[in-house]
Amino acid sequence: MAAAGIIQPSDSPWVSPVMLVRKKDRSLRFCVDYRWLNDVTGKDSYPLWCIDDAINSVSSSTWFSVLDRRSSYCQTSFLGHVVSERGVSIDPAKVEAMEKWPSPMSTGEVHSFLGLASYYQRFIVGFANITRPLHQLTEKGQQFMWLPAS
Repeated sequence: MAAAGIIQPSDSPWVSPVMLVRKKDRSLRFCVDYRWLNDVTGKDSYPLWCIDDAINSVSSSTWFSVLDRRSSYCQTSFLGHVVSERGVSIDPAKVEAMEKWPSPMSTGEVHSFLGLASYYQRFIVGFANITRPLHQLTEKGQQFMWLPAS
């Protein structure tokens, strides 16, 4: 690689060790060891909140703004939820989307629906019991068969 001009020797204090590692398919992977850099890099002083913490932090507010500097609202949409002084609820548009969701034709489509529905499970009493049949459809070795509700 040095002969090809891809790499060159360096005495820089900012250099990182490099290795070529053979993959399972016998091709090579270029790996750089940045552990020392991780040790001297400052920790993120603004960590991302978990979504539940973010929603809970605004749910006790009485005024909400979308920061357009023109309007203020008694409720607003936030991360797929409606937040108001009364608390947090599911955005009605999301409820409508779930109600209109087409019947799944494959395991992947069941996974997609469960992903959407699981985001709102805190609002659905008995969510695990309600979705158990859907989860059973996604089990390994399970034959996918969607039957109309009886």
